[in-house]
Amino acid sequence: MVNLRTLSQVKRDGNWHTIGYKTKVWFSAFHRDRFEVYHHKTKIVSWDGQTLYINTGGWYSKTTAERIRHALATYPINLQLLTRDLPNRWRIADYRGNAWTIRGNSISLVRDNTCEWRRA
Repeated sequence: MVNLRTLSQVKRDGNWHTIGYKTKVWFSAFHRDRFEVYHHKTKIVSWDGQTLYINTGGWYSKTTAERIRHALATYPINLQLLTRDLPNRWRIADYRGNAWTIRGNSISLVRDNTCEWRRA
């Protein structure tokens, strides 16, 4: 099972680490904030320190949601995945009340210098 403690314990050595069933994570050895999460060979989360990319791969499952939620909860992203609105219509929300619907299977968000999020 993936949990925040697991993600926080992953070595930031540039290698891939298995953190759950069919789930691997990679943290850059050179850029502290950069990481990627793959689930069943699909990049479901990518973060480069400024741009966040989320891709469901067309699978709106509990496992995919759990993996994305744990990645979003890692510092410094601080976003939430909302799945209860409509089936297959997930949303990403910040702690200021802003929310963005995942259109198709993916979404890209950019964080500016004031830590405000906007759709890329």
